[in-house]
Amino acid sequence: MSSHGHAFEEEELGKVYNPRLFRRLLGYARPYWHFLALAVLLLLTVASLDLLKPYLVKLAIDRLAEPGSPWNDLLKLAAVYAGALVVDGAIAYANALLIQSTGQRIVQTIREEVFGHLQRLSLSYFDRNPVGRLVTRVSNDTETLNEMYTSVLVNLFRDVFVIVGTLIVMFRLDWHLAAIGVGMLPFIALATFTFSRLLREAWRGVRVKLARVNATLAENFSGMRIIHAFARESRQLAEFRSVNEELYDASWKQLRIAASFRPLIDFLSQVALAGLLWFGAQRALGGALGLGTLYLFTSYLRQLYNPIGDLAEKFNIMQAAMASGERLVQLLDTPPEVEDPAAPPVKPGEGPAAATSVILPGAISAGTPDPADAPGRDAARGRIEFRGVSFAYVGED
Repeated sequence: MSSHGHAFEEEELGKVYNPRLFRRLLGYARPYWHFLALAVLLLLTVASLDLLKPYLVKLAIDRLAEPGSPWNDLLKLAAVYAGALVVDGAIAYANALLIQSTGQRIVQTIREEVFGHLQRLSLSYFDRNPVGRLVTRVSNDTETLNEMYTSVLVNLFRDVFVIVGTLIVMFRLDWHLAAIGVGMLPFIALATFTFSRLLREAWRGVRVKLARVNATLAENFSGMRIIHAFARESRQLAEFRSVNEELYDASWKQLRIAASFRPLIDFLSQVALAGLLWFGAQRALGGALGLGTLYLFTSYLRQLYNPIGDLAEKFNIMQAAMASGERLVQLLDTPPEVEDPAAPPVKPGEGPAAATSVILPGAISAGTPDPADAPGRDAARGRIEFRGVSFAYVGED
């Protein structure tokens, strides 16, 4: 591959987010929007139950602190809690099947479109692209998109609902504790913005280095005959080791950044939890706050920060999906180099050279012995007949 080709491919692969590409990938999910909408509705139901369960525990703790026998009320709360667990599990199971089946349907549509387009491409395209690369496009790249549709897009609505719902309940119960609990959100937002920028640059480096590795492999595989002829195996291996080491360094950098995001978010959330417990315990000892409310805030605080901590994983999935989607769209936008013109239909008996019947008698050309005259052979006579055969091009005599 030429240096110009290197530069173009690296420039294209360096674009880690393309809104136009994202909208095009979303277009494949449009025929299945009703299934995705149902999946979102089920996820919101599960999120509501997740908000309800800690509240039931809060009611039980408060009831224990009240005078009188609490057992009847506790049994009712326990029954409601058990019912919420059963419904939560059943909905989560059905929703997982729905999301995965819908994602596979979307991927099936993309895979069939890619394969159908490959069949229409010119043969020269297959000469320039190794079979392994094309198989990867049809199988691996399409499967990477499945994670975007199932793990990111649908769950994004659930995460937003959990964050907003948790904040509303916390501020309605006690705005002082809520303010302490969300006090770390500005720092978490700053950390998220910083890490997203670092991850974006790290992913760009990985994709550029991966493009160089792929280009080096393509050059060596296509020129293997020349490499053997001039005994350049050692030099080509050294060149490949160099670009492969660069890919390793870029991948290791990206992994370090991604791995450090979640621990940082967990640390900030634990600091917020410690502040909430310290301030809440003082209010509880003073009688201004019930123990049930304090427990509820600690549970909600974890639910508040968990979706934020998952952002790094979702970002990695999105970057991988965008990279695969970019390669698939590039393949789908590749036009055939030679368009086959559609031949006009010709009715039987029409056209400048209509099909005729040709009868060739069983005559033998001059100077050729007739096989029938051979000794011991019976005379064989017959004819060759062609019916409805045309030997002319359409539009020509």
